[in-house]
Amino acid sequence: MLGNLLHKYQQKIVSKITNKKLIALIFIGIMLSCFERLFVVLELYIGTVIATICIFIFAIKNPKKKIVPIIEKIGDKYSLVIYIMHSIVNVLVVKLAMIMGFADNKIFMYFKPFLIYVIIPIFAWSYIHIVKFIKNSIGIDRTGQFK
Repeated sequence: MLGNLLHKYQQKIVSKITNKKLIALIFIGIMLSCFERLFVVLELYIGTVIATICIFIFAIKNPKKKIVPIIEKIGDKYSLVIYIMHSIVNVLVVKLAMIMGFADNKIFMYFKPFLIYVIIPIFAWSYIHIVKFIKNSIGIDRTGQFK
C-alpha cells in the first residue's frame, strides 16, 4: 500500500528531497528505532518506518547507485526466506535470551536488532542449503519432480 502511494507521487517526492536529507533521515530513523527499543516493546517502531521509507525513496531516486555486492547477493537470493522467517528468528532470539536470563537487559534490547540483522541472513542461507541438500538426497529436481 505504501509502495503504491510512493509510486503515485514518485516524481514530486524525488524532486523535493536531496540525497543528503534522505541519508540524514535514514540515520535518524535507525537511531530513533534503537532508542525506542530501550523504552518500549512494540511490533513496529516509528524509527523503523521512517528509515524504511527513506531507504525506499533513496533507491527510487538513485537507480544506478552501486550496491555492496554481498548485500545485493543476500537481497537477490535470500530476501523471500528472510521476509518469511524474520519473525521466527526474532522469537527464537528473545526466547533464548529469556532462558539465559538477560531478555530484559537494556544492553541486549539495544543490540538485539543488530544481532538479528546478522543472524537472519545466516539462518536464511542455512535453510536454503538444507532444503537443497534434502531435495538432492531424495532425488527431486528444481521443478519439484522426481529424477
